[in-house]
Amino acid sequence: DGKLFLTTPNVSSLESRLAFFFTGVHDHPPRVLRDDSPNVFMEHINLIPYHRLETFLRFAGFEIETLTTYKLRKGSLLLYPFVYPLARLRYAFVFNKNYKNKPEAQRYWGIFQQYLSRAVLCGSHNVIVARKR
Repeated sequence: DGKLFLTTPNVSSLESRLAFFFTGVHDHPPRVLRDDSPNVFMEHINLIPYHRLETFLRFAGFEIETLTTYKLRKGSLLLYPFVYPLARLRYAFVFNKNYKNKPEAQRYWGIFQQYLSRAVLCGSHNVIVARKR
């Protein structure tokens, strides 16, 4: 049994999704990584949406114990009351169509609830503690 502590920029926040919709990139205007940068490998060059990160962890045998964020983004908080009800309806539709009455339905609904959490929809960073199963 081991634990994994992980932080990563949250490209699943509503603010980041809106930025991507308008510009095709998350958060910042597009920029080229400089060839002469001494810390080129310290950049986040492969930003991963939360749903994919959760899937990678689950398939690797980890279970997320704690999901939180470093701070809530103001733009995401403004969008949250408008987007959350629609997103919840969409997730409920997908859940009822594909997972309801299945052996692990409760577990999968818990994963959907993570996707809809304020930490994911409004957080600046994903802060995750996962336990190896």
